[in-house]
Amino acid sequence: MSSTLNGIVASEIQKRIGLASSIFYKSLEESKATSILVFPTIESVYAASIIFNEIVENGYKCKVRISPNIDESVLKEALDPIIIVGYPISQEYFKEIQSLDKSVIAFTRYGKIRFTKNSVLLCTEGPYNTIPSLAMKFLKELWDLNPLSYVAHIMSNISLGLDFKGDLSGVESEIRSEAVKSKIVIEELGFKFSNPKYKTAFQALHDTLNPYL
Repeated sequence: MSSTLNGIVASEIQKRIGLASSIFYKSLEESKATSILVFPTIESVYAASIIFNEIVENGYKCKVRISPNIDESVLKEALDPIIIVGYPISQEYFKEIQSLDKSVIAFTRYGKIRFTKNSVLLCTEGPYNTIPSLAMKFLKELWDLNPLSYVAHIMSNISLGLDFKGDLSGVESEIRSEAVKSKIVIEELGFKFSNPKYKTAFQALHDTLNPYL
């Protein structure tokens, strides 16, 4: 029974994501530019970087603003369509967003999924465990994703404590399978020696790039 309900939830969320991508793409094609407003958390920044990369790679202009809050003046000055990433959005605030004469797509961990003619609020629920995963599924409705987006998604999973080689669920597992199948990342069988010093993915990346920085 539980798996059936989860399947229904996943299907409904996917419909909402499809609706959101349609609203966004129609507005993006008209303006050829967009704004991303980002809440300053690691998860939100990773999600925004994935979105930014895909938008720019596909030939559109994009402005990014990272701030702990967004007021009415910021929303009015932002390019249409607006992407909001990571901010807690109450029902009252969503009504304010609706009053704007702009298309708004919001990704958040908080609240409930809501949508109107020009605005969609997407939340991490059902099979969507993180905001970057939600962003990846949204973008896949629009374009074939760049390998860098998969790498950023994997790094976001690691930063949030999700084991890339472990038991991932939902969309995280699906995206990992796509990355391996496309040979963006390679899984290898092997063994570890006990003596070498363990390094986190961030430390390994830092040590690799350090000579060039």
